[in-house]
Amino acid sequence: MRETTLPINWDVPFEISYWHIRKEVEYTTSPEHRITIRPKGEYHSEGHLLLRLYGGMPEEKVMGTAREILRTSLLENFLLIDGRSLESGGMSLSKPIPLDRDEAQKGARTVSKGISASFAVYAQLDSSKVVDAFELHRLRCNHKKRKDLDRCIELLHSGYELSDPADKLESFWKSFNILYGCLEDWKRQSARSSINNLLNSYPRQREVVNGILERHAGAMSELVNAELAEWNSGKSYSMELQDSLRTANYRSQLRWAILCVYLVRNEIVHKCESPEEKHAFYALCSSFLFDLVRSILLSIFGL
Repeated sequence: MRETTLPINWDVPFEISYWHIRKEVEYTTSPEHRITIRPKGEYHSEGHLLLRLYGGMPEEKVMGTAREILRTSLLENFLLIDGRSLESGGMSLSKPIPLDRDEAQKGARTVSKGISASFAVYAQLDSSKVVDAFELHRLRCNHKKRKDLDRCIELLHSGYELSDPADKLESFWKSFNILYGCLEDWKRQSARSSINNLLNSYPRQREVVNGILERHAGAMSELVNAELAEWNSGKSYSMELQDSLRTANYRSQLRWAILCVYLVRNEIVHKCESPEEKHAFYALCSSFLFDLVRSILLSIFGL
């Protein structure tokens, strides 16, 4: 006789410190998962993840599953929508409560910090952006390149939480690399051709591209001054960028800027060093790359 594995419904409470949502938001990620977020006091927001799991899972596994669901359905997507991370404010998960067991009535909820706050800055959490983040989750689930794009977003999200600017740049470049690799047949052409083709199409809107270039004018100036050139041909990408900035060709400006960042990234990887005096420069490059990858992803999903 086969033993039947019965489902257990769990409630995993969580709190987002220093982010205050204006009104309650609810989202069903699947028939067996539901997330609600609402205001808590003056400075925090709280939420509940209701999920159904099969078998006698220990609490540690339930917590791990809950973190993964929150990461893929909320945290990564909010970063793309808003450009800021909810994790940076500080997110904590509480002890999961089995809703259909007697244990639900026992004991207090002890907090298990899954993520620590890297800084504590109070911010209003725009409810509409949370809704948009959940909508982005739906779009991701239905995309034909879901596996590649999920990995791209995961690298962007993990890189955002890093502190070392060289490490951030490398994580963001890996994310960008997946983009031009999965959307272009890169095996039949060079990386540079794939990058050019990608940036000829994305981001789709001219005002988005111009906005990126304007926000990162400091990075453009530093990339020009860095005198970046191909090691084998001596072709100066910095000079090409400088020439393109004198024109109105915003696609050309974007392409040469990212090719310059490519040389910066190669310098870090191949020399296996990131001197402290260059950290400010790397920070400018990584910020520009993050903004570009984020904008391309939103454009791919039609947002």
